[in-house]
Amino acid sequence: EKILDKEEQQARKLSKKERTEIKDELIFDLLPKAFTFSRKIYAYIDPKGGWLIVDAASAKSAEDLLSLLRKSLGSLPAVPLNTLEKPTTTMTQWLLNNKAPDDITIEDECELRSPEEAGGIIRCKRHDLALPEIKNHLDTGKEVIKLAISWADRISFIIDENLSIKRLRFLDLIQDQVADIETNDEAAQFDVDFSIMSAELANFLPRLIELFGGENKA
Repeated sequence: EKILDKEEQQARKLSKKERTEIKDELIFDLLPKAFTFSRKIYAYIDPKGGWLIVDAASAKSAEDLLSLLRKSLGSLPAVPLNTLEKPTTTMTQWLLNNKAPDDITIEDECELRSPEEAGGIIRCKRHDLALPEIKNHLDTGKEVIKLAISWADRISFIIDENLSIKRLRFLDLIQDQVADIETNDEAAQFDVDFSIMSAELANFLPRLIELFGGENKA
């Protein structure tokens, strides 16, 4: 269309070189727009606990945010959480023994994987994890790499072998606290939700580390 307009203005046919130049200009103008997109990733810093909490759909998205923060701040001495005990070992023992710590409830979802390279994966959803078939898989050497659990009847979530927490949900006890604080203002409601969430996580994260033997600071 731009080529036709220019030919009409100049009352002549454009040369091949001129057509190519116009196409290159259009590509140059449109390229930044074609690959521009935006997304929201929520995060906050807990200075007392020394945590940087990132709400991201994947580890890569979380790392993208950290990279941006490092670039903006100049440095950011944050490292992923590492515990003294392997999460896979601890979670496997919970299912093998059909017993978890008193404040932990094993829910109805898990993922098992053979430790061998390219080993098979078994995914269980809405399944009684205390059934013998689960123990049979574990007896043959499979490890728990994801497990749905709840803590102290306050929050439920899925934790994986890297200590990533997915599908975090506040249970009725916390939901009732939120419901007791009435507000019609969206910003005020966000503040309420954030205050309760951050307080719960501040209590839960030290316990999470304790469940897996303490923090490995090496």
